[in-house]
Amino acid sequence: MAHNHALRAAQSQIQQSQADEITAAIRPNPVLTYDDLFIPITPSDYNSTTFNQITEFDASAAFT
Repeated sequence: MAHNHALRAAQSQIQQSQADEITAAIRPNPVLTYDDLFIPITPSDYNSTTFNQITEFDASAAFT
């Protein structure tokens, strides 16, 4: 078994996979955030004036 080249190659692949896992854990994860304010409750308030002048929408992306 010590001289089996296929077995040694497979062991090398395991080590490479473990190194990839460690490297992936080092990279920051993206965080996406969405927020909206002053959304009307009554359907009669759903018009362009309300959405253009009162309602606020925010979106952001960050790495943590």
